[in-house]
Amino acid sequence: MPVAVVGNSLGGRAGFRIAGHPHITTVVGVAPWLPEEEETEHLAGRKVLIIHGERDHSSAGARRSLAYAERARLVVPDLARLEVPGEGHYLLRRSADVWTTTADFVHDALGVTAAPLPLAQALERARDGDLRTPLPTM
Repeated sequence: MPVAVVGNSLGGRAGFRIAGHPHITTVVGVAPWLPEEEETEHLAGRKVLIIHGERDHSSAGARRSLAYAERARLVVPDLARLEVPGEGHYLLRRSADVWTTTADFVHDALGVTAAPLPLAQALERARDGDLRTPLPTM
């Protein structure tokens, strides 16, 4: 049975840490704390989404998740990272878009429903190498 793991902030780090479990096929981190020593090899074969506010300057900052995504891209071609313009760590003004995007990504990854067109386009752009793709309005 395929399993999707979703985590926010430190919970995002926990989700990425356990992503190597054989049942886990999908990992989503919302403003995840991903320090530079965090490993990426165990993500191979998973579908991965990172969503981060571009103005997050906390210890879980956007620069850290961008650096992690760049490293992880070497083992996870099916990785997307979306940025939320103007948002910090808590993503409050765009929380509906963040969580709708998260749910839509998980549903698509698990084969429940296809991603809506705006998300599908954003994910394609991110997978093509733009790890700072803006979060679509859902």
